[in-house]
Formats: sequence, C-alpha cells, structure tokens
Amino acid sequence: MHIYEVRPRKDHRGVDLISYILPFGHLWYGEPNAVSNAIGYAMHFSRATDAMIHVCDETGNVIETHVSLNLESIKPVTFKSLRFVQLLTN
Repeated sequence: MHIYEVRPRKDHRGVDLISYILPFGHLWYGEPNAVSNAIGYAMHFSRATDAMIHVCDETGNVIETHVSLNLESIKPVTFKSLRFVQLLTN
C-alpha cells in the first residue's frame, strides 16, 4: 500500500504531495485546485496498488482521508469461505 500526505506549504504557495514512493520525495502544487490535483495524481500514480491519501491542515492534523483500492487485488468470495465465516459467527 502506498501512503501519501497532502500538506500546505509553509510559504502559503500551494501544497506538497509527500510520499516515500515519489521519485524526489514530494511534489509541489500551486494552482487554485492544488489539493484535488495532488489527490488525483496520487490515485493515478498508485493505480496498480492500493493507496491511502491523508490531507493535513497547517498544524499537521489529518482532516481528510482518501482510499484508492486496486480491484484486481480483491479475491472473489466463494461458497466455502462464506460457510467458514458463518460457522465462526455462530
């Protein structure tokens, strides 16, 4: 799972998209819709894996969390697994 953070810049000129998976560690977005562009880039960049994107405020508190799941990594549910779950819950 890739984990990203969208944080406002200290110079108040947009936001930084921060992650260990990015080539230089962070990207700078300075346009008016910078937060949504950063979230969109993170979801597109992680389309082959699951991703979690935390949007933080100026103090570092998480104010939004976005999750992008890779549908190919989800295994189909079979009758045997449903029966096993039913036995565990009874």
